[in-house]
Amino acid sequence: MKYSLGYLFFPSYAWASAIGGLGQETASSVGRQEASCEQACNTIKSRFPGTTYGGDNDPNFTIWDQKQLETRYVCRVQPASADEVSSVLQILVNNWCRFAVKCGGHSRFPDDSVSVGGVTIDLGLINFTTVSKDRTTARVGGGSLARQVFAALDPYGLAYVGGRVGQVGIGGFTLGGGTSALSGRYGWALDHVLEYEVVLPNATIVTASECSHPDLYWALRGGGNNFGIVTSFNISVFPQSPVYTGSRIFGQHHTGQVLVEAEKIFAIQDSQDKNVGLELRYTYNAQNGWTISTTQRYAESILYPSVFDDLNKIPALGNLSGNINSLANSTSIKGPQGTTR
Repeated sequence: MKYSLGYLFFPSYAWASAIGGLGQETASSVGRQEASCEQACNTIKSRFPGTTYGGDNDPNFTIWDQKQLETRYVCRVQPASADEVSSVLQILVNNWCRFAVKCGGHSRFPDDSVSVGGVTIDLGLINFTTVSKDRTTARVGGGSLARQVFAALDPYGLAYVGGRVGQVGIGGFTLGGGTSALSGRYGWALDHVLEYEVVLPNATIVTASECSHPDLYWALRGGGNNFGIVTSFNISVFPQSPVYTGSRIFGQHHTGQVLVEAEKIFAIQDSQDKNVGLELRYTYNAQNGWTISTTQRYAESILYPSVFDDLNKIPALGNLSGNINSLANSTSIKGPQGTTR
């Protein structure tokens, strides 16, 4: 099973407007909502004074997308455990306050990870990776980023099906399905979740697995959101050597040739090679106009794999660049705002 991606998007780790209205809101209803959330925020701040920040005074808050960064929220709270998430959720429910949940915040829409006029639950402090004694599984905090998980697994020579960009959170990525640089060989991220620790809407904490709450476990496998707040994942991990990543950009007039060669790679000549991954994106800049940006991936330590030879024979706008690197190193570099995951 290989993977090829065009435009890339996954649901964010968010449960926005879980209580608020879904239709068009009037100014008066928005005012009432914000008043309820102000009251909720005051209660939360008294309970968690060191990790609650007002929406108008939160200079250290950063997020991947500019639209979400500009979103006006009443307050942001950073719970440090499932029990604290449960306490925050009880307060929000009691005050009828809308909220959104942020893990990595790798989404483009307000209310996905940052609540519009409500409370943002930021899981960034629930960040840990604990490898099992037999090194086949790891428990990962719901606020962990891809680069943090890869870095924790790297000393063991292990990897997991995680984001291709380091700032992607495990939450939205995994709950949305999750394709990775290793998906050709190992499948989707959802295929590797053994257990979810979940805070339910009634603030109880449960473990969802094939044996416990199996209906919830099924729903969380790619269901995206709205079933609860996942505070940790028990995932399978595996030995992984450094991998190949290459980049090539083609002019728009070569679209037909690029698509033909991509089809050959996946459907004809190398259809059984599970190490192959290829991402295609249309991008625009003032100098070259519309271009096709390709990222070539190979899940073994082979520089310039021959599977891409015919694709790389197409005249390009720049030289082919490629390297062999561990997933921990390749995801450690912070990409620019708005880069694909």
